[in-house]
Amino acid sequence: MAKGGHSGKENRKIFKQMKTCEEVKEIIQTAKGYRVVLRDGKQYFNHWSSNGFHHLRRWLKQHTSLKNLNWS
Repeated sequence: MAKGGHSGKENRKIFKQMKTCEEVKEIIQTAKGYRVVLRDGKQYFNHWSSNGFHHLRRWLKQHTSLKNLNWS
């Protein structure tokens, strides 16, 4: 996943839950993070940071059926 040592376990836990979601089409590794693509064409770009998962969590709650994400 992350190369710079800035990924927290929170990102990995949310990723695990995203992989089971039917609305997530693909998760693409980018140079400084990742891109989440939904089946309806919406995309979200995020980087590996300790607080980056908060924004991802909010976006997933708005655009997918993942409402109760566990990250702790």
